Amino acid sequence: MLVTAAELSEFLKETGDTAKLDAAIRVAEAAVAAFIGAQDLAERSVSETIPIPRDKSMVEVEGGPIVALSRLNVDGTDADLAEVNAGRWSIWYTKGFSKGSIVVADYTAGWTSTSVPEEVRAAILVTAGVVWARPDLSISRATAADITYRYSQDIMTPAAKSLVRRWRRPR
Repeated sequence: MLVTAAELSEFLKETGDTAKLDAAIRVAEAAVAAFIGAQDLAERSVSETIPIPRDKSMVEVEGGPIVALSRLNVDGTDADLAEVNAGRWSIWYTKGFSKGSIVVADYTAGWTSTSVPEEVRAAILVTAGVVWARPDLSISRATAADITYRYSQDIMTPAAKSLVRRWRRPR
């Protein structure tokens, strides 16, 4: 988890059962991930194959947000990373991508508890606070796999959404 039970307890200014605090954090992290369009917020290595349908200089990735691009391979040839620029959800290549090419992008997505951006951490805390304060929410007993974008809309406050809006995947 990117936020600890101790951090949530301090944020809430109350003590609580660690297992219940952890459950609220897991739901909050899943809701924030769903809202920004990420599979998960935790740091992970991703190797993504992207078929190129038409000539273009930029491709979007599914597994972001990208925090570090380690390799870009175009049709079996590794690109010079000095000619590549990775955004949160896209990769630009100065030489461009040709129609019919197969691109393999290896990158790190997500964060650790020490690398998570402060606005993402704050959104998790605010959302976990909502889950904690409303035990009537059936979502509080949900697993991360149960959380969808629709549910993230129900439990994320406008302030929490605003905090992570810049991390959202383009739709």
